[in-house]
Amino acid sequence: MVITPADGAHGILPNLYASKDWPWYRYAAYIKTIRFDRGVKTGDSLNWAFSNGSADADAYNRLESVDFTNLDAADLTQMYGILAYDRTLTEVNMSMLNAVQVRSMAEAFRSTDITGLDFTAIGDGKLVDVGALCLSCHNLQAVTTGWTMRNVTAAWNMFNDCFNLTQIDAQNWRFGHAGNLSLMFNGCSSLKTLDVSRWNVGSVFNLYHTFGNCAGLKTLDVSTWDTGSLTDARGLFYHCTGLKTLDVSDWNTGKVTSFGSIFAYCTSLTELDVSGWNTGKATSMSGMFDHDGKLTALDVSRWVFRQPMGHVQRAGHERHVPQHRHRHAGRKPMECEPCGQRRRNVP
Repeated sequence: MVITPADGAHGILPNLYASKDWPWYRYAAYIKTIRFDRGVKTGDSLNWAFSNGSADADAYNRLESVDFTNLDAADLTQMYGILAYDRTLTEVNMSMLNAVQVRSMAEAFRSTDITGLDFTAIGDGKLVDVGALCLSCHNLQAVTTGWTMRNVTAAWNMFNDCFNLTQIDAQNWRFGHAGNLSLMFNGCSSLKTLDVSRWNVGSVFNLYHTFGNCAGLKTLDVSTWDTGSLTDARGLFYHCTGLKTLDVSDWNTGKVTSFGSIFAYCTSLTELDVSGWNTGKATSMSGMFDHDGKLTALDVSRWVFRQPMGHVQRAGHERHVPQHRHRHAGRKPMECEPCGQRRRNVP
């Protein structure tokens, strides 16, 4: 399908917001390729413009490639779900013209078969929402954004379940206004390196499973992160089985309420300094160190627990942690036997 200007020279696409509203949807089953002639300009929205619309729909069942090269996107602010759920789609050229006003790309490529993406033609100066951008893109291998993400507020699920992803330019991202980065790289098990060392996460409150199941990572530099706003750290490094070192010693955890499974299945970690962590507001700490069999020392002597210690570390898996003193809020200090043995609550 070639989209051409109505008068042969100039034409503006309508502002529509649902997949079935777009005029070409009725022909979706016959479309294998999409491209634009010069002179075509977007309105404010390309939301769901070429999308199946949902996981169980099958309209664009032959679509293989989309080329946005000639499309003038000077007025475009939204491309929510633009190609989402197009399971036969393997190739996209995002080289739109003048695309500097875009605010939302949430779910834009969700559940497609795309293998590579280059977003460098899409300015990120006004971009705020990239949630689920490439969620469940199982064949995605390489992504170049060219972005700093400085105004992005939501990046949850951005590359969740992209288990073939091996390359991404995250080293240039800075953030600064983000709140929710949950599940961002969860399941990206083929990533061997990921540079997040210069991210500004000072406003981030949710890091739930952000790096969960990134089993291929050997190192991850988060040592200088400002975590003063963080409340949910559940599963943050869950099943990062390749991590051999991790420096979180200077983290501010004073607002964190949920620590559950944060280091569970980090089976290659041999040491971890969390001695300075403030756990005073924590209400969930279950399974924090489950199956971390190589951890030989762990100082939590200054921690405050609002749960019995037996709920913090599952019995039978923490025999590597030596005897140490724990404090329970509202209870007398208690001496714990070596972790993994049965413990009794102190009244």
